[in-house]
Amino acid sequence: METWEQAGVTDDIRTELHSDLLRNTVDNILSLGPQAALTGPAARGDLDAVGQQHAALAGWNAEAAEVYARLSQMATRLKTSARTV
Repeated sequence: METWEQAGVTDDIRTELHSDLLRNTVDNILSLGPQAALTGPAARGDLDAVGQQHAALAGWNAEAAEVYARLSQMATRLKTSARTV
């Protein structure tokens, strides 16, 4: 929400975007399962992209960068465990 606010996105649009993102995420997890629903550079094993995105976040907000790093690690483990099952 903070990023959208800083970008000038209005409250009503921010709320709608947040709701749509959350709803679509839950729908995908329920219909595909957590491993198959997972997307993004960490899920693809694209560590260069993860590193670039982490660096960009670190320049903006250290706390957000730390959260991103931890979530990327979790996503990588989740995808890796799915391949070995």
